[in-house]
Amino acid sequence: MIDCGGRVKLRALERGDLEAVAGWLEQQPDGVFVGNHEFPVPRGKLERWYEAALAGEQEHPMAIEHQGALAGYLTFRVDWRHREAQLGAVLVAEAYRGRGVAQAALGGLLGALFGRWELNRVSLAVHAANQTAANLYRKLGMKEEGRLRRKFHLDGHWHDLLILARLADDPPP
Repeated sequence: MIDCGGRVKLRALERGDLEAVAGWLEQQPDGVFVGNHEFPVPRGKLERWYEAALAGEQEHPMAIEHQGALAGYLTFRVDWRHREAQLGAVLVAEAYRGRGVAQAALGGLLGALFGRWELNRVSLAVHAANQTAANLYRKLGMKEEGRLRRKFHLDGHWHDLLILARLADDPPP
């Protein structure tokens, strides 16, 4: 459990959370990316992803709770050899958007990754057109390190990805 400032907490995603996650993912428009996955995701694929995560083969999925209610989820991978984490999916349910839930959850996660886990670097890739997310990451102290031009094809068009990262010794936001 990671306390992210009182009203927001992170905990391990549980099997019972998958129904809500599946519902949120079904609400995403076709072709939208969350993390490395294109949606919508068939239920069987979501179950296999969860089983692989439990076996330690993929991301670490975390539930985002707001005042005890499931409000979203996020994933990350850790490379212990290089003391680096890579953020994957970050999805907050529509009812909780615009309320600071994502900022609190990510701020709490960054605090744990740099503090308790003593990582050196946290990075992520975000769709260049998703300026809301990119601005949130910048607000959390992440710096743009590059742009992967024409990284993926969606709806008949090529799209760029931004690479952002924060180092343990970067000044606090």
